[in-house]
Amino acid sequence: MATGIHFTLLDRQGELHEAWKTALDKYLPGAIGSCVTLLQKDIRDAGTYDCVVSPANSYGIMDGGIDLYIARAISPGDMMPVIRVVQAHLYTHYRGYISPGQCTLVPLLEGLCGEENVLKCKYVAVLPTMRVPERIDWQREIVYECMWNLLLSLDAHNSAPGEGKIETVVMSGLGTGVGGISPHKCAEQMVLAIKHYREATGEADKWRRMTWVSVNGVHEELEPTREM
Repeated sequence: MATGIHFTLLDRQGELHEAWKTALDKYLPGAIGSCVTLLQKDIRDAGTYDCVVSPANSYGIMDGGIDLYIARAISPGDMMPVIRVVQAHLYTHYRGYISPGQCTLVPLLEGLCGEENVLKCKYVAVLPTMRVPERIDWQREIVYECMWNLLLSLDAHNSAPGEGKIETVVMSGLGTGVGGISPHKCAEQMVLAIKHYREATGEADKWRRMTWVSVNGVHEELEPTREM
């Protein structure tokens, strides 16, 4: 996992919560409590964090699902300032469209980081799982790709000089709402991305010179999740 970051994973229903627990115990024993917390709460009651992950669409329109709750948690009186900040960032860096699977960290304006912001977050990680709201259960590895790129973005941010470091991140499942991705597929791919990212940062010489033998080891863990 990105060094020094604690993740809080939210699921109000319970099924994804159990799937995360199973996957973490399977691939990252000891992670729960040390670098991952599992919560069954509404995001508006989940505590305070440096960064919140928006599994948004590619255009940053945060008017439905978990994105709507995020926008309202940051700006309860009027969610439009949150959407406009996100969309302005997307236009500046991506001409208004960020491809599914990519990640970008959006710094919030000072006016959105005040008392009304119940999360007290200073960053929104825009992490689209889909171009527009629709079923994406046909996608084989989108959750893995999203999670990997989230970790990459957080690492890059925390490695940059002069930036306010991100130490706590809160996020929901990826693609499990309107996207229709199963809780088990979501959990396994999220946790495998964390596992493999940890290996990549801890075994730099190996990952800097990957061979097909090494790649096959990664693929053999990920491949069974495609049909979940």
